[in-house]
Amino acid sequence: MVGIYKIMALTGLAALVLWGCGARGDWVGDWRGQRETVNVPGADPSVAFSLALVKLKIKKDGLFELTENSFGKGGSIMMGSDTATLNIDTMLGRSIQSLGPEALAQGGERRLKLRPDGTILLMRDGFEPVVLKRTKE
Repeated sequence: MVGIYKIMALTGLAALVLWGCGARGDWVGDWRGQRETVNVPGADPSVAFSLALVKLKIKKDGLFELTENSFGKGGSIMMGSDTATLNIDTMLGRSIQSLGPEALAQGGERRLKLRPDGTILLMRDGFEPVVLKRTKE
């Protein structure tokens, strides 16, 4: 159990160190996008919309909140000038490790790429990237 606290402390320290580097002003704020969906006959459109919606809030303190597949996730972000990495360690407000293997599969890393048009690309291995647009800073 002590190992988990050490990892969390080191992750927080790394986030604070990295917070002082790079162009974090380009990242901080609220972002929103939508995954491509397949229309299934008889499916409730509001459920399909909810599953497709992706929201990302990047905070000045080096933490983030991500909603994808209707699940709230969080963790630390390492920001560079045009790329960033999200390290997901919580889901539904709890440690992702405490939620079992299905939750662990939802965790891991997400990569971000700042694009010339001011949008960001959210990428996850094995999934199509999602374009996110800033909704507010």
